[in-house]
Amino acid sequence: MKVNCIGNARVPRWVAPPSNFMKINVDAAVARSGGSDAVGAICRDSNGLFIAASARVFDGISEPATLEALACNEALSLALDNNLSRCLIATDCLEVIRNLEEKSLCPYSAILNEIQLRKNIVGEVHFKHESRKCNEEAHSLVKGVCSFAPGRYIWFIRPPEFLHVPMNILFK
Repeated sequence: MKVNCIGNARVPRWVAPPSNFMKINVDAAVARSGGSDAVGAICRDSNGLFIAASARVFDGISEPATLEALACNEALSLALDNNLSRCLIATDCLEVIRNLEEKSLCPYSAILNEIQLRKNIVGEVHFKHESRKCNEEAHSLVKGVCSFAPGRYIWFIRPPEFLHVPMNILFK
């Protein structure tokens, strides 16, 4: 993990993808206050420029790994919405990454099968595990939409107003 140090504090830094890839950070949230559960994806180019974000809100799906797999699937939807052909999808859920790589049987195998099929439609797709500290935007997005009605939400060009993220995450 790359970090910038400010005084004694360690500030996490977004990890850029290879120069010819888009990066989609994903996360999932289980609502604790009786709201709905949600998954989200935020897409940036290799320079850190915001491209798009999407979220899906569910009722009745509260198993964390299943939601994380659905978040990876949502990243593929966002890639298709933006006509991306090369992307790196980053999640903080190592279990889902391992099950994708090993093609393991698990309670959410049907979602993993759909991911495998859909990633071939997108083009070159790689999945990567990253620390939650490098995934705070996606985490903030899903926490913000947990109170929304079930459905899919998408933002192009600008992030949602409730999400205070810079248009360009890299400071040059």
